[in-house]
Amino acid sequence: MATPPKAPRARRIEVPGEIPGGGLPDADYASAFELTTPDARALTPAQWARGAFEGAPAPLRPVLLLGWTLVLGLRLGPRPSPDHVLGWPIRDAGPDSVTLEADSRLLAARV
Repeated sequence: MATPPKAPRARRIEVPGEIPGGGLPDADYASAFELTTPDARALTPAQWARGAFEGAPAPLRPVLLLGWTLVLGLRLGPRPSPDHVLGWPIRDAGPDSVTLEADSRLLAARV
């Protein structure tokens, strides 16, 4: 019996010096991840972001939203919306990246 191919997995990488959409130069924390797939150009960066957040398993989406809004106090927008990804406002979108940004009185967050 043949073993099914493994799904691609994201791996942690060094945070790039130039962050698309404008980085947070005085950030207290930054992380970067990479997922290599031959189908990367099949979707726009915004579509990939939607797939990651809005395509998360149904039981996980409310947990994410509660954590972002109640724990971190992030001010998120409407869901669904063409200008938001699971409530995160789209700050910048280009052919190679998308930047989602939300603020709270505790922090400024970018994805």
